Amino acid sequence: MRRPAAVVGFSWFFALLAGTFCPIGGTMALLLLCLAAGVVSLFVRPLRIVKVVPTALLTAAVAMGSICLATFLTVLPIQSLDGVNCRVEGVITDLPTPKGERMLYPVKVTSVDADGAPQEFNIFLSCRGQLPARTFDEISADVHFYTSGAKEEKGAYIAAYTLGDVQVKEAEVRPVYAFVVDARQKLMETNRETLSSDAAEVINGVLLGADDQIDPKIKQAFRDTGIAHLLAVSGAHISIFTNFVLMVLMRFKVNRRVAAVLAAGFAFGFMALTGFTPSVMRAGLMSIVYLLGLAARKKADSLNSLGLAAFLLTILNPFAVRDLGLIMSLMATLGMIVLSARMESWMIRPFANVKRGRRVINGIVATVAQSLSASLFLLPITIVVFERVSLISPVTNVLCMLPASIMMIASGVGSMLHSMGMLAFISNPCLLVAGLLAKYLIAVTGLLSGVPFAVISTSQGFVLVWLAGTILLFCLAFLLRKDVSLFQSCTALSAIVLMIGILSYQISMRGVTSIKVMNSENVLSAAVVRDGRAAVIGCGGSYNAAARIQNYLQDEEIRRLEMLVLPSMEEEFASGAQELLESFPVDMVLAPAEADLTALKAASPDTEFYPYDSADIRFWEGFDVTASRQGEESALRMEVGETEILLSTNNADVTFVQGSHPDVALLGKELPANFQKCTPDVALTPSGGLAPIYLAEREVESILVGEKTDLIIMTRGKGDVLIRRD
Repeated sequence: MRRPAAVVGFSWFFALLAGTFCPIGGTMALLLLCLAAGVVSLFVRPLRIVKVVPTALLTAAVAMGSICLATFLTVLPIQSLDGVNCRVEGVITDLPTPKGERMLYPVKVTSVDADGAPQEFNIFLSCRGQLPARTFDEISADVHFYTSGAKEEKGAYIAAYTLGDVQVKEAEVRPVYAFVVDARQKLMETNRETLSSDAAEVINGVLLGADDQIDPKIKQAFRDTGIAHLLAVSGAHISIFTNFVLMVLMRFKVNRRVAAVLAAGFAFGFMALTGFTPSVMRAGLMSIVYLLGLAARKKADSLNSLGLAAFLLTILNPFAVRDLGLIMSLMATLGMIVLSARMESWMIRPFANVKRGRRVINGIVATVAQSLSASLFLLPITIVVFERVSLISPVTNVLCMLPASIMMIASGVGSMLHSMGMLAFISNPCLLVAGLLAKYLIAVTGLLSGVPFAVISTSQGFVLVWLAGTILLFCLAFLLRKDVSLFQSCTALSAIVLMIGILSYQISMRGVTSIKVMNSENVLSAAVVRDGRAAVIGCGGSYNAAARIQNYLQDEEIRRLEMLVLPSMEEEFASGAQELLESFPVDMVLAPAEADLTALKAASPDTEFYPYDSADIRFWEGFDVTASRQGEESALRMEVGETEILLSTNNADVTFVQGSHPDVALLGKELPANFQKCTPDVALTPSGGLAPIYLAEREVESILVGEKTDLIIMTRGKGDVLIRRD
């Protein structure tokens, strides 16, 4: 085999990708199938001689076996703690991540006070507020375990949240990695102290991958313009830094082989500084292999290096293959290795006779070729996972990649010099340049994200049909392989079909009101969208309630929220309101009259607040809402033309809709008072809430809304209602 590491690595990785997303029974079936096919291929002489097919099949079988072993020996014993309350002791292993009002701490559990429980495993611990603790300090607390917050790709097969106070004990001895974490925190604080808040957070995101405090509007602009990869430290980052280090060492007359070894050491240090995330480790391993090849005067094969990295990163934890950053990093790199050079050669042909500005043209063409080749391999992921495709990405990459590279080097050098005390004054010019370039990136992405059709939603089902057809079309073109014009024709045809599909879908949806019903910890929230306008009713429950609502609005191309209705200020109905107001423009908030709105007003000073006890509001033509409060509870009647929808908090009194017949009722964990006086056709209830509902007259059809499967109510306002799972 010409590239054994590539064959083994990619077979291993993609087999894991298929196996980890299957039920365990399906994984075992795939194991037997791959094993049988691999054994059979050993007896087929042409396949045995080529070696690729038997190697790939047997590698895939071993990968499936590793999933089964990990599931039965590690994952299931740990997840048996789901729903258990007990006391645990552990060690904080890295910096926390903010999630709304809570903080997520990565913790290595060392003791669990429960009979028969595993004693050493990793979790993400959710705490209210920040703990007075540093990394590798010891903690003890009463916790509740739950599997829905597990991050299996990071080796945390279960999560927990605190039930009371957390006791912290300072570590007596801190490992070396603790000082690396301190250095990361120091670099981030240096940027925050010396630069404006937006510029500092963008630099922290680009330099260290710490994007959790970037303004959500800026982060969304980066996504919409196709340069969100800058905020996930990957191959481009490590390549820029290692090449810079290599160049500096060579300028100081350091032996080339020694310089390569030192640059490889720097790559490892950078991996540690950014937290050993999977995408960084993939890029770091490839860079180290390349640099050690330079030191040994051997040229590393890019595909072999990528395959080796994919194998090494997932051999200890097969579920690491689920890490989206790793998948995207691997696919983008694969696209650039396979397509970039050919695409660049094809794109430069029209400029063959141009003499002036050749270097600029070559640079632009190379950037566009790399962006397009990576984007093509990432297209299935962006369509299926993000349900959005940026059409303006090539333009943004040309405008931003070089400034971003300079910003990375300037901020890295400036931050390190600033931390050296006596050399701090030298750092100021570097940090000034980095800050100006960060503002440039913010301005460019903000401007381009507002261009019509800069980003298109692919959440509609027909897009998956288009994707399957496009893949089939290109496979046929590859088999025919007559010339490059066939691929150009396929590309043009696919683009035309996609645009026709999107435009026809938008035309068909004119005048349709869509109400997305979400279950967050057994509390229903609703996002109402029609013809580019939107309102949200309720925003509470789990910590990610605001993010789920915002993601849906963005998928529907909503740039501004006209109304946020809070039926109650209790945490289950309003815990995510502040986060939503901070991250999304909202014109008006309708809230209970006696509520303390100080924090919400501070989060969004430009928003109008309307306290109510009862209210009749017309959101827009043909969409009216009547709100009624009784004590701590609220009920709302939404009228979309002739379609009527009732939403009630737990045991609110719905007498005010007496005699009406709502088409749909959205209920809480308790049946509303006097519910028998209205007879809805369908009741939507949270999956952990009410049992089937019986009224005096008849049984009401009850549909459960799961925490991971939302429902969409669609109507044209003529009493016609379509309810489908999203």
